[in-house]
Amino acid sequence: MTEGTSVTAHVLKMIDYTEKLGQLEFVMNHELNVDLILQSLPDAYLYVVLTYHMNKVETTLPELLNMLKDAEANLKKDKGQVLRIAPNSSKAKIRKSKSKFKKRKQATKPTSGVSKNKDKAKGKCFHCNK
Repeated sequence: MTEGTSVTAHVLKMIDYTEKLGQLEFVMNHELNVDLILQSLPDAYLYVVLTYHMNKVETTLPELLNMLKDAEANLKKDKGQVLRIAPNSSKAKIRKSKSKFKKRKQATKPTSGVSKNKDKAKGKCFHCNK
């Protein structure tokens, strides 16, 4: 499958190929069919393949198709958000975050309570014992 093509068309084509192999008396078990489909996907679907194998999901081929459709929708949604970012907007975000950090830092500075602690009786210095 090439990037940018529909996963639905690809999976349906792969299912059709496995059925044709069955008609030619070359029967593959279900796990091999699923692995064949998952391995034919591009690298963008790597997280789906890893999740499938790590969770040891048992699905039928139509359920696998639905899972891949959902993943395709998520990939398109994520790519659309990346394309909408303007090149100068990252600098503005950095400036805003720095100013927020400065405001937080100023807000957390102690007030007059520190000066009262300075006036208390002082003990010996731990370093020079004076």
